[in-house]
Amino acid sequence: MKGFAVFAIIFFLTSGAYAQRMQNNCHPAMPYHGKRMVSTGTRFYVKKIEAKKTENGKQRIDIRFNVPIDPRTVKKQQILIDGFSLPDETLIVFNKAGTILRIELPVPSKKTFCLELKNAESFNGTLLAQKQFDALCSNYEGTFDEPEEGEQN
Repeated sequence: MKGFAVFAIIFFLTSGAYAQRMQNNCHPAMPYHGKRMVSTGTRFYVKKIEAKKTENGKQRIDIRFNVPIDPRTVKKQQILIDGFSLPDETLIVFNKAGTILRIELPVPSKKTFCLELKNAESFNGTLLAQKQFDALCSNYEGTFDEPEEGEQN
């Protein structure tokens, strides 16, 4: 009986170490909210932007992507409103699927504003096709088609 217990302990320790090594080295997918997102090789672009004022006096901007965005590539310093990075009190959240980025910030001082997303990438490392969106306002809703090959801003 002692021999079996020793065997079981050794078996569980080695299988756990092997599984950890396999998880780190073998699979090209990345974990995201418990899901594994496998790269598909598709273009990465914005499908829709909605901007509106909230009840608490903030500006909410929802950005919908065609494939999940890698949240590690979205930082407050890399999202610009009229050329300036987002204020510290800005809230940035993602939906579970990673296809919607929500930004909630103090209302910009100008009636219309420009939004720029610098260095945003999908999980397979594809850079965002269009980075700058002009003439947004508090009650804006716009949809976008897939950009032509080579078209970027």
